[in-house]
Amino acid sequence: MNVTEYLSILFVLVVLVSGIIMIMKVLKTNEGFADYKSEAGYKDQLAKVVALRDLRANGRQRMSQMLDFYESASTQQDPHEVLPSDQDSFVNFYTLGCRFAGYLGPFEKGYFDPQEAVTSALKMGCRTFVLEIDYNDECKHKTDENGRYFPQLVVRNDQGRRFYVTASNPDCQNSSSSIIQKTAKVLADNAFDNGSGPLIVILYVLRTPPYDSGSPKRTLDYFSNIAKAMNPLLNRSVDNITTGGKFSRQQQEALLLTNSIKDYDGRVIFMCNANTDDFRKASYDTDKDLDYIVNLRLTMGQTQLGATTKAAATPYGVLDTTQSYLSIPQDQITNTIEKSKLTYTVCFDKNPAVQPDAETVQKLTSTFGITCIPIQIWSDDANYLFEKPSGLFSKFGFVPKPKNLRFIKKPLMRAASAPVTMNAQGGELRVPITP
Repeated sequence: MNVTEYLSILFVLVVLVSGIIMIMKVLKTNEGFADYKSEAGYKDQLAKVVALRDLRANGRQRMSQMLDFYESASTQQDPHEVLPSDQDSFVNFYTLGCRFAGYLGPFEKGYFDPQEAVTSALKMGCRTFVLEIDYNDECKHKTDENGRYFPQLVVRNDQGRRFYVTASNPDCQNSSSSIIQKTAKVLADNAFDNGSGPLIVILYVLRTPPYDSGSPKRTLDYFSNIAKAMNPLLNRSVDNITTGGKFSRQQQEALLLTNSIKDYDGRVIFMCNANTDDFRKASYDTDKDLDYIVNLRLTMGQTQLGATTKAAATPYGVLDTTQSYLSIPQDQITNTIEKSKLTYTVCFDKNPAVQPDAETVQKLTSTFGITCIPIQIWSDDANYLFEKPSGLFSKFGFVPKPKNLRFIKKPLMRAASAPVTMNAQGGELRVPITP
């Protein structure tokens, strides 16, 4: 073999090896879950979350046990404010929420793993899950409209920069590879132990696709793909309750909040911050219609978060920053408290990387009755909520608000029966008989 032949063969081998490497990279990117679980960083993070899960799950009890406790008389050993039946409305309970559902953390360069992240959060007591949803700008090269703007779970900082290991959450997804749907499936399979209470799913939309006159259905199709991803949970939607109200399309938000929390045991309540009204002028099947699925809309408070819009009428759901509530003037606090009694309020720190501290959470919950300030499950900074016996969620995932912050149902007024002395027939009216 001469030198020329040798170099030719060597060149061919180099080209083949390079091609194989490129193909493997493409396959890894498309598959998304190729080998990130073998990384030391993933293993360390999983171990940290499992350790926190085991610590926080110790002694945890279900909603049914919480109600038994708070509905019983207070004792010296277990002092508490008794919860009467006219104050057991859904809106009257703080709920332990988990932000970045399906994400193991850490915030920067962390890992999506819906199975481990969601089951760990449930064992910690989380009953509200915030799914942060956006499209990926890296997919705009796709020729099909659906692929360019396909919704997926994201972790972004306050500048919109992406902060996760791409291998655990592929850039360009579709219905068969949707991390949103995988997260919904894990919730459907694990969140409904008997007596565990309702599950609240908050669809927090960061952005909607830009309007294009050539693609008028672009935003609706984007929302529809979110709705499709919720399919594993739809059979447990509160809209399937035969009595108690009609909750599709946010029809009876006030009633949703004032019904007894017991009515929703084993059910899902869907909330969303995006305006989905345009579905009401379109034709989509109900299981693909996000407006139909959403039971309560979270509207803008003082600060806009994501795609949240201002309320057109009385808001029954509000999404705002912790900083906004901390800045409320003293002379407006009483009015804000009264409004909060019939409002499902959710607060995030304006910086997504920050876990609100104990002082902030204490002030917002005890002063304004903020319903949910979600945690990051991997953060040690949330440990104060689980400390025994004083942590707000040390035992239960739902906790009654203090009486001064509760909505109190008005008693039903019933017409009194007519006394028998009202007429000569002992109160019985007879039809005259004609001759």
